[in-house]
Amino acid sequence: MGLKRVYHSNASDPTIIADSWWEASANLMRHAPAPLENDHVCDVAIIGGGFTGLSAAKTLAEAGVTTCVAEAGHFGWGASGRNGGFCANTSTKKSLSDIVKQYGLDEMRKVIKVQEEAIEQVRDFCTLAGITEDTPDNNAELAVAHTPYQLKQLRIESDEINRLLGLNTTVIDKQELNAFGAKSPAFYGGMILPWGFGLHPLNYLHALADATHEAEATLSPQTEIQSITHENGRYVLSAQNVKINAKKIIVATNGYTSETVPNWCKGRILPAVSSILVTRPITASEQAAQGWTTHHMTYDTRTLLHYFRLLPNGRMMFGGRGATSGDLAKQRAFFPELRRQFDEIFPKWANIETDYQWSGFIGLNRKKALFIGPIDSDQTAWASLAYHGSGVAMATWGGKTLAELILGRKTLDQLPRLYTDQTHKFPFDFMRPQYLKLAYAYYRQTDKR
Repeated sequence: MGLKRVYHSNASDPTIIADSWWEASANLMRHAPAPLENDHVCDVAIIGGGFTGLSAAKTLAEAGVTTCVAEAGHFGWGASGRNGGFCANTSTKKSLSDIVKQYGLDEMRKVIKVQEEAIEQVRDFCTLAGITEDTPDNNAELAVAHTPYQLKQLRIESDEINRLLGLNTTVIDKQELNAFGAKSPAFYGGMILPWGFGLHPLNYLHALADATHEAEATLSPQTEIQSITHENGRYVLSAQNVKINAKKIIVATNGYTSETVPNWCKGRILPAVSSILVTRPITASEQAAQGWTTHHMTYDTRTLLHYFRLLPNGRMMFGGRGATSGDLAKQRAFFPELRRQFDEIFPKWANIETDYQWSGFIGLNRKKALFIGPIDSDQTAWASLAYHGSGVAMATWGGKTLAELILGRKTLDQLPRLYTDQTHKFPFDFMRPQYLKLAYAYYRQTDKR
């Protein structure tokens, strides 16, 4: 048996571990779940052991529902252990005004309320688990303008946020940005946002896995589901050596979703590569020389954006889009370009060594927003997918919300329609990699302008 993938299979090979700072520095799990050795029967089987799958399993198990999480690699192998640790408030590429035009003001506010709830859900868990935040205060996120035109656009966006949400976001010019501790020749100003915080994503994932285990869910690493059948009203999930029999299933694989598990997934997710490097610790004097001393989560206004933040030990984490191939060799060939972009933004750090570099998949879809809901007619199969590169908070929320839907604690009409509207297939879905290459070529030119 073999899973059908959009890209080269080696990019989704669960035996290949990311050379990440998170893997090198993560707290060990208190529990060591082992792969299933025998066939297993449960109420709900979950495919994917990241933030979505574990959050769903924890909620279901705490309610007494027998639950099994099948993870292809070790827990934290995929996107949940590879991301930048931005617990932030987005799950869509649509602007607030776009959401208002499509769904109305009340629905837009419902989206924002959910995003805020998602951040606080993660924060509350981290507090209980003893996971410290990496950002200094509640003004946790900084958007920086890479052109004077984009600074004007940030002012428009700030006015829109303040008008629609009753907030007081702050836009600062280049001189104020420098004084803020965010000095770079590449930026002309910025906007300070009030949401979110930074964290060590793999520490969070490991703590969530421990809590899910303690809730008595079954966790099975190295259990890649290769096919699903529906027999006598139940699902049979087949891995290499075992089968899992369940009344209901949850698909929680986001950018690592295959085309065939289940067949509903075909053509609906566009995986895109996001790459990250982490430097050696940068001393206080080196930080001062560059003028970048803030620990705020930061992203720039490019469509092919950069996202970065100083970590608590002084390392700089720097991520970006750009690689358009899932093949690992071609992903690795992109790292010199990513480092060139880093040096352009932080010229005083051009001689600071890179200690770690890795890539992973984010999940995009056609409607440009998270999808959550049933994927069959009788509501026995569910999914939460397509976090568009911002999954720490929303994947956690998505998993818990799927569990609440299955338990009957929530109904779909209580959720934002932006999320529950169907996610349709891409037209000529076999051409998704070509779409991405053409889009990236276009965005590189528009970002320059």
